[in-house]
Amino acid sequence: MWGSEWKVLSLCFLCVWTEVGGESCGGDKKGLRGASKGWLSDGVGNYSETSHCTWVISGPERSASKNIRLHLKEFATECGWDHLYVYDGDSVFSPLLGVFSGLTRLGRYKVRSIPEVVATSGSMLIHFYSDVAYNASGFNLTYAIDACPSLKHDLTCSGHGTCSDGICQCDDDFKGEACSVPSCPKNCVYNGSRRGTCNKEKKRCDCFEGYVGESCSQSLASGYWKKLSFSDPMPPRSSHASVLSDDNKIWIIGGETFSHPRHILSYIKSSGTNQLEWKRVHFEGEKAPSPRYGHTAVIHDNRV
Repeated sequence: MWGSEWKVLSLCFLCVWTEVGGESCGGDKKGLRGASKGWLSDGVGNYSETSHCTWVISGPERSASKNIRLHLKEFATECGWDHLYVYDGDSVFSPLLGVFSGLTRLGRYKVRSIPEVVATSGSMLIHFYSDVAYNASGFNLTYAIDACPSLKHDLTCSGHGTCSDGICQCDDDFKGEACSVPSCPKNCVYNGSRRGTCNKEKKRCDCFEGYVGESCSQSLASGYWKKLSFSDPMPPRSSHASVLSDDNKIWIIGGETFSHPRHILSYIKSSGTNQLEWKRVHFEGEKAPSPRYGHTAVIHDNRV
């Protein structure tokens, strides 16, 4: 797969492997108040065709935290052909956290907000591959070890809090793991109409009668969306199937994931107290459905 000749560059907690005669990889590392931070890139200018770059980032063994946080500061590759793989561990057999390809951030251009990628094993392997046909400007990544969550690579706790032992202590007007959520969005006002009051103690909008939502922008009479929190949520997936049964159960069946089994069957059940309960369905013996994705599902005779 890769050439037999290798050069190995060790930068304290950062190890970089590159193929001799191939694409050069760039990287830097420095410690700030005991926390390791740095940047990674594909090199100067456009990356070369048939590039292979691999980094392994590992935190200090004495550290109590195992978190490594990665931000995509800039990213532009040939869509669908040149990919950046991120693993939670020090090998390609570790759980896959994400695969990135295409134009997402370049200068002032931004397609969407990309959340930080977090490895919890104490190590993170990053591998970049490009094919022979086309190249682009590449990527600039930043990483931090034992740092607090943040939506912005250059700000602590998204600029709305302070970091203490890996946990954000949010300012009064913000909440959330990364202090990125306003406590009272738009001060509980929608279309110029006040629909609630800001409860600064509980960091939420207390909506007037008939309104719900984070900012009280949704009407009870029109139906509304609500965020659900579960102690054991379903892993992210795609190509799954969902059906609603007559007894108010939403069955979520199969699907493709990066690192989790595809044969998990789960449902959310509405109870009599208007609370939602999440359960996973476990099977015994040989009657369990085989793993599947890209399928369809229907309810017939009250059976899935």
